[in-house]
Amino acid sequence: MRVLITIACSAALALVVVATAPASPLRQECDPFCPISKVSFTSVVSRNDYATLKVNVRPRARCTIKVGYSSAAGLRAKIGGLITWRWKVDSNTKLGRWPVIVGCGRSGAMSRFTLRVVR
Repeated sequence: MRVLITIACSAALALVVVATAPASPLRQECDPFCPISKVSFTSVVSRNDYATLKVNVRPRARCTIKVGYSSAAGLRAKIGGLITWRWKVDSNTKLGRWPVIVGCGRSGAMSRFTLRVVR
Protein backbone atom coordinates (compact mmCIF):
# COMPACT_ATOMS: atom_id res chain seq x y z
CA MET A 1 0.00 0.00 0.00
CA ARG A 2 2.79 2.43 0.83
CA VAL A 3 4.40 1.83 -2.58
CA LEU A 4 1.15 2.71 -4.37
CA ILE A 5 0.87 6.01 -2.49
CA THR A 6 4.44 6.95 -3.42
CA ILE A 7 3.85 6.14 -7.08
CA ALA A 8 0.59 8.07 -7.14
CA CYS A 9 2.25 11.12 -5.58
CA SER A 10 5.13 10.94 -8.04
CA ALA A 11 2.75 10.74 -10.99
CA ALA A 12 0.74 13.70 -9.70
CA LEU A 13 3.92 15.75 -9.23
CA ALA A 14 5.12 14.93 -12.73
CA LEU A 15 1.75 15.94 -14.12
CA VAL A 16 1.93 19.32 -12.36
CA VAL A 17 5.45 19.96 -13.67
CA VAL A 18 4.43 19.15 -17.24
CA ALA A 19 1.26 21.24 -16.97
CA THR A 20 3.10 24.30 -15.66
CA ALA A 21 6.13 24.15 -17.96
CA PRO A 22 6.34 27.33 -20.08
CA ALA A 23 5.84 27.17 -23.81
CA SER A 24 8.85 27.57 -26.04
CA PRO A 25 9.44 31.29 -26.72
CA LEU A 26 9.51 30.52 -30.43
CA ARG A 27 5.96 29.17 -30.37
CA GLN A 28 4.44 31.22 -27.57
CA GLU A 29 1.17 32.92 -28.45
CA CYS A 30 0.35 36.28 -26.92
CA ASP A 31 -2.95 37.79 -25.94
CA PRO A 32 -3.53 41.43 -26.95
CA PHE A 33 -1.89 42.71 -23.76
CA CYS A 34 1.35 40.75 -23.69
CA PRO A 35 4.63 42.68 -23.51
CA ILE A 36 7.63 42.50 -25.78
CA SER A 37 9.61 39.38 -24.83
CA LYS A 38 13.27 39.11 -25.75
CA VAL A 39 14.12 35.78 -27.37
CA SER A 40 17.75 36.60 -28.22
CA PHE A 41 19.97 39.65 -28.54
CA THR A 42 23.57 40.34 -29.57
CA SER A 43 24.38 42.65 -26.68
CA VAL A 44 28.10 43.01 -27.45
CA VAL A 45 29.22 43.55 -31.04
CA SER A 46 32.37 44.70 -32.81
CA ARG A 47 32.46 47.43 -35.39
CA ASN A 48 31.84 46.11 -38.91
CA ASP A 49 29.93 43.12 -37.49
CA TYR A 50 26.24 42.30 -37.24
CA ALA A 51 23.87 42.68 -34.30
CA THR A 52 20.61 40.75 -34.05
CA LEU A 53 17.54 41.24 -31.89
CA LYS A 54 14.76 38.66 -31.85
CA VAL A 55 11.55 39.40 -29.92
CA ASN A 56 8.18 37.78 -29.44
CA VAL A 57 5.13 40.07 -29.48
CA ARG A 58 1.41 39.73 -30.01
CA PRO A 59 0.61 38.33 -33.45
CA ARG A 60 -0.60 41.45 -35.27
CA ALA A 61 1.43 44.13 -33.49
CA ARG A 62 3.35 46.53 -35.73
CA CYS A 63 6.76 47.05 -34.14
CA THR A 64 9.54 49.53 -34.80
CA ILE A 65 13.16 49.57 -33.69
CA LYS A 66 15.56 52.45 -33.11
CA VAL A 67 19.28 52.12 -32.42
CA GLY A 68 20.75 55.03 -30.45
CA TYR A 69 23.89 55.64 -32.47
CA SER A 70 22.10 56.04 -35.82
CA SER A 71 19.18 54.94 -37.90
CA ALA A 72 21.06 51.66 -38.67
CA ALA A 73 20.22 51.03 -42.31
CA GLY A 74 17.57 48.45 -43.10
CA LEU A 75 15.71 48.51 -39.79
CA ARG A 76 12.08 48.76 -40.79
CA ALA A 77 8.83 48.23 -38.93
CA LYS A 78 7.69 44.61 -38.85
CA ILE A 79 4.44 42.84 -38.01
CA GLY A 80 4.19 40.70 -34.87
CA GLY A 81 4.67 37.19 -33.67
CA LEU A 82 8.35 36.32 -33.74
CA ILE A 83 10.27 39.31 -35.14
CA THR A 84 13.97 39.41 -36.01
CA TRP A 85 16.01 42.50 -36.85
CA ARG A 86 19.60 42.23 -38.05
CA TRP A 87 21.85 45.17 -38.81
CA LYS A 88 25.49 45.90 -39.50
CA VAL A 89 27.37 48.08 -37.03
CA ASP A 90 29.31 50.55 -39.16
CA SER A 91 33.11 50.72 -38.94
CA ASN A 92 33.00 54.31 -37.70
CA THR A 93 30.39 53.74 -34.97
CA LYS A 94 31.54 55.28 -31.70
CA LEU A 95 32.55 52.70 -29.09
CA GLY A 96 30.36 52.41 -26.01
CA ARG A 97 26.84 51.54 -24.93
CA TRP A 98 23.85 52.43 -27.10
CA PRO A 99 20.11 52.08 -26.50
CA VAL A 100 18.06 49.82 -28.74
CA ILE A 101 14.36 50.64 -28.36
CA VAL A 102 11.48 48.53 -29.65
CA GLY A 103 7.96 49.94 -29.68
CA CYS A 104 4.85 48.01 -30.68
CA GLY A 105 1.49 49.24 -31.83
CA ARG A 106 -1.24 51.24 -30.23
CA SER A 107 -0.83 49.47 -26.89
CA GLY A 108 2.32 51.49 -26.31
CA ALA A 109 4.38 48.42 -25.41
CA MET A 110 8.04 49.39 -25.36
CA SER A 111 11.27 47.65 -24.42
CA ARG A 112 14.78 49.01 -24.13
CA PHE A 113 17.94 46.96 -24.62
CA THR A 114 21.59 48.02 -24.44
CA LEU A 115 24.03 47.31 -27.24
CA ARG A 116 27.73 47.60 -26.43
CA VAL A 117 29.99 48.39 -29.38
CA VAL A 118 33.59 47.24 -28.96
CA ARG A 119 36.67 47.27 -31.21
